[in-house]
Amino acid sequence: MIRKTRTDIRAEIDTHYEILSQMIEDIADRYQEEELRFEKFVDRMAEEDSEGDEDIKHTIQRSFDASLEKQYSLTFEARKILFCTIYSYFESMLHGLIDYFKIPVESPKYVNNLVEAIKKEYQNRYLECFPDYGFTETIICTQYRILRNYFMHGKLEKDTDKELLRSYAFSVSELGCYDKYVIESNSFLVVALGRINGFLVKIEEAYCTKEKEYNWKNTKYYTI
Repeated sequence: MIRKTRTDIRAEIDTHYEILSQMIEDIADRYQEEELRFEKFVDRMAEEDSEGDEDIKHTIQRSFDASLEKQYSLTFEARKILFCTIYSYFESMLHGLIDYFKIPVESPKYVNNLVEAIKKEYQNRYLECFPDYGFTETIICTQYRILRNYFMHGKLEKDTDKELLRSYAFSVSELGCYDKYVIESNSFLVVALGRINGFLVKIEEAYCTKEKEYNWKNTKYYTI
């Protein structure tokens, strides 16, 4: 069933999603394109100036290593900043959903506590279990949260978090693990934003559906 109007919080979720999608396209893609353009420039120069000599070609390519490394670092940094922004969107919209649907939350207001409060209140209010989003919820609330914390602080304190992030990095080709963790593809950002937006929308839709049912059952037009 198509809803004719959006709630204020849904409008906010959608607007921020559109802005972040555009940021990935404008910022991350620009750095990636610049990186590829520079690599092609180096290869072309090495090819032309070496005149077929492979040793000279490799020497020319190696002479640009520092410049290439700088370009890679800029690309990785741009992706890191965007990922942290995407996760901040998740946290902010969780607070927005909690305020909009008047959901009580116990302190401290960490992400996992917020999600658990949303699920608990749904069950208490509507006498039904909150819809299970399994894998998606786990990735967002655990792996993405740990990765964001790593990017923000440059390290992780808990051994369990270190192991979870290490395992996650090995399972995802777009997340590289060298002397530090880096996002190696813009597709990682696109997928992360899509998952987070989808989860927020599911929360909003679940509550809105039950609110409409509850309101309908309390009108004079409803009969069993």
